[in-house]
Amino acid sequence: MTKFEPRSLSNLAYAFALVGYNPNLPHNTLLEKVADASIICSKRFNEKDVSNMVWAYATLKILQPKLFQSLGDHSGVFKRVGDYVASDILNSYKPQEFSSIVWAFSTAGVQHPDLFDKVGHHTVAMDNLKSFTPQNLENTVWAYATANELRPALFEKIAIDVANRQKFLSFNGQDLANIAWAYTVANADAPMLFNDFFTKTVLERCHGFLDDHLTQLYQWHLWQTKELSHAGLPDNLRDRCLKAFTESNTTTSCLHMDVVSELKSMNLNSVEEHPTPSGYSIDALVKVDGRIIGIEVDGPTHFINRNPIATTMLKHRQITSIDKIPLVSVPYWEWDKLGTDHDKKQQYLQVLLGMSDQSKK
Repeated sequence: MTKFEPRSLSNLAYAFALVGYNPNLPHNTLLEKVADASIICSKRFNEKDVSNMVWAYATLKILQPKLFQSLGDHSGVFKRVGDYVASDILNSYKPQEFSSIVWAFSTAGVQHPDLFDKVGHHTVAMDNLKSFTPQNLENTVWAYATANELRPALFEKIAIDVANRQKFLSFNGQDLANIAWAYTVANADAPMLFNDFFTKTVLERCHGFLDDHLTQLYQWHLWQTKELSHAGLPDNLRDRCLKAFTESNTTTSCLHMDVVSELKSMNLNSVEEHPTPSGYSIDALVKVDGRIIGIEVDGPTHFINRNPIATTMLKHRQITSIDKIPLVSVPYWEWDKLGTDHDKKQQYLQVLLGMSDQSKK
C-alpha cells in the first residue's frame, strides 16, 4: 500500500465512509494500513485529500490511538493532518473542505487548537460567506462548540450571514437543532439569528425531530429564556422538548454508586438524581454546614484528554446559573487513583465539599 498515491488512499477511505462500511472490523487491518501509508506521504496530500481522509476516519469512528497518535508523542494521522492544514494557506481550500476538517476533528474528539485557530481566523477574515453552504456553516459552528474552541467573532460572523440570507430555511431539523445548541454552548448571543422567524421555522419542521434534537432545543430554550431573558420556544414545543430532555438525563454508573456509598458512610445522606427546576438531574445533592451542594460524578465519557466535553460544561454552567446550585465535580481519574482506601476517599470528599472540622465529626 506504500505505492498508493495520496489521492488513492483518501478515495479508498472516503468510499468506505460513504457507504458506512468499516472494513477494519473484526480484524483491524485495511484502514490501519491506509493510515500507516498516509502518514508516510502526508506532505503530498492536497486540500481535497486531507478533507476526505479525516472526514472518512471520523465518520467511520475509527479513533484508536494507535492509528491517530501512534508516532511518538501524539503524531498520528489526525495530528499530522492538523499540522499540515494549520501551516498551509487556506485560500486554496474550499469552505466544504475546511468545514469538513474541523467537523472531523470534533467528531473524532481530537484536539488541535492551532488548526481551529487558523480556520477560525481565515473564516472571519473572508469578505463574505457566500461560498459557504448552509451545511458548511452548521458543521463549522457545531465543530467549534463541540471542541470547546469558542471564537466569538466567528460565531457572530456566521450568525449574521445565516440571518441576512435566511440560510436556515435550507436547514433540516437536525441542522436547526445543531446550530441552536452550538450557540448555546458558546454562549454567543445572536438576536439577529434567533428571532421569531427562526422559531417559526423550527415549528414548521419539528415533527421530524428526534429526541436528541429536542434535547438540544430545550437547552437552547433554557439559554434564551433563563440566561439571556429572551423569548424561547412556544409552550407546546417546549413541553415536548422538556419530556425528551428529562428522559435522557438519568444514568447511574458504578462510579456514581461508589461515591454515594462513601457519602453515606460520612453520614451525608445524599439525594440521588436530584431533579432541578430547569429539568437537569444532579447526580447527588448534599447539605454541608447549612449549604446545599450538588455533586456531579464525571466518568470517562465526560472528558477528552481530561478536559470536560461541551455537554458536560453546558450542564454545569446551566445548573449553576439557572438553578443557582453550586456544583463540584468528581472526575473519574481522581477517584480511581484512591483505589479501595475508604479513608482516602472520604478525605477527598471532605476537601472537595469544604467540610468544617465540626461537620466531619
